[in-house]
Amino acid sequence: MHRCGAHTLLVSAVGADALGSLLLEHAAATQPTPMSTAGLRRVAGARTGTYTAMMDGGGDLTAAVADMDVLGSVSPSYLARFGAELEAAPLIVADANLAEGTLVELAGLALKRETPLWLEPVSTPKAVAAIGALRAAGLLRTLTFASPNEDEALAMAAALRANSDGAAGVDVDADDESILAAAKALVSAGIEHVLVTRGARGVLWVRGAGAQVTVEELAALPPSRLVSTRGAGDCFVAGVVAGLVGVAGLEAGGGAGAVRDAVRCGLRAARLSLESEAAVPAELCASVLGTTK
Repeated sequence: MHRCGAHTLLVSAVGADALGSLLLEHAAATQPTPMSTAGLRRVAGARTGTYTAMMDGGGDLTAAVADMDVLGSVSPSYLARFGAELEAAPLIVADANLAEGTLVELAGLALKRETPLWLEPVSTPKAVAAIGALRAAGLLRTLTFASPNEDEALAMAAALRANSDGAAGVDVDADDESILAAAKALVSAGIEHVLVTRGARGVLWVRGAGAQVTVEELAALPPSRLVSTRGAGDCFVAGVVAGLVGVAGLEAGGGAGAVRDAVRCGLRAARLSLESEAAVPAELCASVLGTTK
């Protein structure tokens, strides 16, 4: 998001280890300006979070292992240290690695200040946990945006059904009809914009309020050469968020047209990632994506 031109505050945690130092050094060297690390907590004795991705010969993800225990240190009390900054933010982005209590606290803050809140589900189990925690707290409707992939959307919708009828969630095939139904269920539950990322097929955008639901598909931008898919989803989210803040101007209300323009910024960011060995390519910037006013 910082590379895309957004003014960012990252509230997170790293270990007091070599990887944590490496990340801090990397942030300080980010162009065109250093990224603020004022919200990063260094935790003695903890391991900095890692995500190990295993790719096949075609650049697609085959398996991954994540160690995110350190993020449990981002507690509600730690979050409170940045209350003024969060209250002033035009948009808050939370990923589902956050502890459930912290996510609920963040959603409550967003509700109080009427600040748009974006949930990046991260993985199927964490997506289900996040949806369950927000629903139990009566805060699911605080989500303005959610960006699940197909499997996450299906799992989130199944979790809603399990909570509503008392039945256990069931596996659902990821066909077009079931994915659309899942996205509509999430909108009906209160999420205003659901952006289902579908890889080479682009994005399924389902939005609405109350009984009025609108469905739109935005095609992916094919890369000139596919190198790796491992950073495309994160770059997509970063591009959309930077577009929302820079182009759409959430402070001014935005609207469907402005959100559509921001999603296209995200698709351009995803294409850059697909063409790069780096998950977040050095070429990612506001001028390339059009994320500035």
